[in-house]
Amino acid sequence: MSCNCNSSTYSSTCCPEVPYPSISSESVPSLIDNLVYALYGTIEKSVSSGRVIWNIPCDPSATPAEVTGIPRQEGEGLLCYIIRVLNEDIVVLPNVVDTVSAQTLTGQKTFTQSIIASGGVTGSLTGAASLNVLKAGDTMTGPLVVPAGASGSQVPRANEVVLLTGAQTIAGSKTFSSPIIGSLNGNADTATAATSATLASQATTLQNARTIAISGAVTGTATSFNGSANISIPATISSGATITSPVFAGTATGAITSKVVQGVTDGSSAASGYVGQLLSANTALTNIASNTVANGATITLTPGDWEVYGNATFNFSGVSCAAGDYLGAAISLTASVLPDGQRQIVLIPALTTITQSPAYSFVIPRVRFNVTVNTAVYLVVQSPTTTAGTMQYSSIISANRVR
Repeated sequence: MSCNCNSSTYSSTCCPEVPYPSISSESVPSLIDNLVYALYGTIEKSVSSGRVIWNIPCDPSATPAEVTGIPRQEGEGLLCYIIRVLNEDIVVLPNVVDTVSAQTLTGQKTFTQSIIASGGVTGSLTGAASLNVLKAGDTMTGPLVVPAGASGSQVPRANEVVLLTGAQTIAGSKTFSSPIIGSLNGNADTATAATSATLASQATTLQNARTIAISGAVTGTATSFNGSANISIPATISSGATITSPVFAGTATGAITSKVVQGVTDGSSAASGYVGQLLSANTALTNIASNTVANGATITLTPGDWEVYGNATFNFSGVSCAAGDYLGAAISLTASVLPDGQRQIVLIPALTTITQSPAYSFVIPRVRFNVTVNTAVYLVVQSPTTTAGTMQYSSIISANRVR
């Protein structure tokens, strides 16, 4: 039987196999062909640069046929290598993780894919452990650290811990020793005052902005508020609104209609800038020369609407005056000057000889001043022409804020 030895392939056996060492008419080349085919499969022959090259499916030279982790030695034949691998298998297998036996792993292992424990985690865990998946269907991102010595039921399952990602419902009261950073959704009505104050002080913005307005007897422009900055709402009392027992702690502008405005009963004085504020000044008994205009008491009005008044007292005991002369006093905006207009001046004829009471006092009527800047106001006195003795005077000036 021909073995096709000159062809480029051995595609089949040369003749039917005959058990060795039974006598067979098969030739030696045919026996070798059968053995080679059984060991290597179909062998292809090629010629390169006049050299015959036999190629087998697991070519030990072109692509080294090796078992991962056990390299072939230089010049080692494939059969010898297989035998050596089989002998070394006894040493290699205990150093790898199998799927059936109980094993102890040492060293840090990094898993790039999820670890799935289809039956859950049973038994004891000793030492610190970082677990990504504790049972089938439980997925956890980030490490779960099991304290040293934890074992059995002490090791939490994934559905018993707070994960870094995903929605969860947490039961029981939890106390956070550090600030909570991020958005909070849900009800906070059961939070303690201290917790609420801490969260409020650390909040930056509301999740949803709100519009705040004032309505009713007092109205205010609607203003958007998201918590990022303070807002103010200008408020206006509605025209014709009735407000029961209003208390004005600040400045009130506009018209207020009321049958009764309650005054104070505690003996306090109106504060500066408020209606009812009182200013007052006085001078002690002072000499004044004959026929002289002098400044008595002086006050400074702050911006506002004021009523100013005062009184002057003259002491002319032992004083002789020229016949037909006068003495007087007035409220003036100019120092040492009697203003024009008799409304602000009081003049009294002076007698030639003063024989009655040695003092004479008279009241200066109220004068209104509505000023926008600080303004000095003077009580000015006028002495008559005297022929003997020295005249003296004293004065008081007062002002009430009416607006």
